[in-house]
Amino acid sequence: MPSRPLVVFSIGGTQSPSVASHVVRYDGGKPGFGKKVFGAGSLVEGRRGVLEHIRQWASFQRTVFRMHDGGVWFKLMKAAYLLALMVVIVGCDGPSTSDKPCDKSILFGRPNAKTGLTDQQCQPRCACNEEPFEAPEYTEADAAALLQWTLLEPFPELAADPYASPAPAPGPAGQICAVVPNAAGSRDYRLRSYDSAELASADGAMVTHDGGCGLCSTLTDLAVYMRELDLTTPVRDCGIKYLSGPADAHVQCLLDLGFTKPCAQIWYYNTVHTRAVCELPCFSTLGKPYQLEDGSLNECLQCDEDQSGPIFKAIAGRTRRNTGIASALCRPCSEVRPVVHRYP
Repeated sequence: MPSRPLVVFSIGGTQSPSVASHVVRYDGGKPGFGKKVFGAGSLVEGRRGVLEHIRQWASFQRTVFRMHDGGVWFKLMKAAYLLALMVVIVGCDGPSTSDKPCDKSILFGRPNAKTGLTDQQCQPRCACNEEPFEAPEYTEADAAALLQWTLLEPFPELAADPYASPAPAPGPAGQICAVVPNAAGSRDYRLRSYDSAELASADGAMVTHDGGCGLCSTLTDLAVYMRELDLTTPVRDCGIKYLSGPADAHVQCLLDLGFTKPCAQIWYYNTVHTRAVCELPCFSTLGKPYQLEDGSLNECLQCDEDQSGPIFKAIAGRTRRNTGIASALCRPCSEVRPVVHRYP
């Protein structure tokens, strides 16, 4: 059943276990005493949340019901309780409205001088859905800590250009990639794709990004994303420097950024493919901002997104937006996975 906001009848005051979202509250004093005031409705998210609040409230009020049994106050409270239950039941019909629509005029990221947007147009936070998300500002220490982890089953290097074949079929909706520690307290880990975050949590795994695992899903590659909030420029510089090859030198340029070899390879193939299919828009936008005033990508980056993006995402697994990293490329909040990276 979809979750939706419900406005529940409230009596003013502050004595119930949760001030903001219970059906009945008191206005100071001991339970059942003090001025009883009809107040504004309290906003409660979702039927399950309302039922839980009512359960807690009802338990708290049993003593009060006994104290006022047969009186006007008892009848008033009982009526409010029944009214709340009616609101919960009626509120289950109709479309879901618990997810707040994204303000498309504000993008997610950390703009720099090359982005072309102000910090009013692009911010490291999203207020969509039930839980607002603000991306942490990761430090060098955070990135260095990730390098203390060891992947027990490293990905093999790419043996062929993945752009020579169609993009792999996407995984099921809700699929995530998670870090699975080898043992409690261990910093040896494996990467595993789960069909949902709930399944990962039940298995003792920690979500590291949205979508299935890929060549860039390692914590070593996450450290690069944390350090290099503007990967567009250094990756492009490697492509320009080794425009005519050799491939090994180009890949080494990417390795010098800190990527693992398989991740560096998919970045290399992405660059080569984009150069082949987006040559004109990319050379014409050299030196120009990454994004236009309306927030859209410049012609080169949009061409890369359309022509090279699907295969890159399928093979790499991790991207900055599905990892919750606010980068210099600002993205719609609807594309961002709210992940906070704290690995014990």
